[in-house]
Amino acid sequence: MSGNDNIVFEGFMGVGKTTVAKKVAELLGYRYIDTDDEVCRKAGRPICDMLSDGQCATVRALEKDVCLALSDLRDSVIATGGGVFTSDENARSLRRHSFIVCLERPFDEVYPLISSDPVRVLAYGKPYDELKRLLDSRTPKYHKYADVIISCGDADTVARAAVDAYLKRTPCAD
Repeated sequence: MSGNDNIVFEGFMGVGKTTVAKKVAELLGYRYIDTDDEVCRKAGRPICDMLSDGQCATVRALEKDVCLALSDLRDSVIATGGGVFTSDENARSLRRHSFIVCLERPFDEVYPLISSDPVRVLAYGKPYDELKRLLDSRTPKYHKYADVIISCGDADTVARAAVDAYLKRTPCAD
């Protein structure tokens, strides 16, 4: 398969994966894909509704299918849901032809955003300590697969840093 490697954005919810990924796709002229959007399309309903109905296992199974389907793409920028990289299988699928960017942001900035957003069912109304433990439990997985870790700030600056790191990488082999 020819083409350029993908750029995949991973990290905790609320760090800016979607915003930065869209900017990077525009900068590079690549297609933009969001795994959450793909899961919703396959399920025919929003993820927040499935999670509210206790269908976390269904969401994770759909994420697995989506990651596998995306594994052969090229020339794409992919934003992932915060739980996608908690699965080694998902991470290996996405890593196949991709440069992985882990975005991080201070939890004190993320917490007010995610805990007050009813669409973020796993975080809405949850105590600070509970969500901090969730982040701490996921961080080793995020770091395990990352080619680069970028601390978030201004989205345009972060997007340029991600593009610079991507362009300096060693391309994935076919």
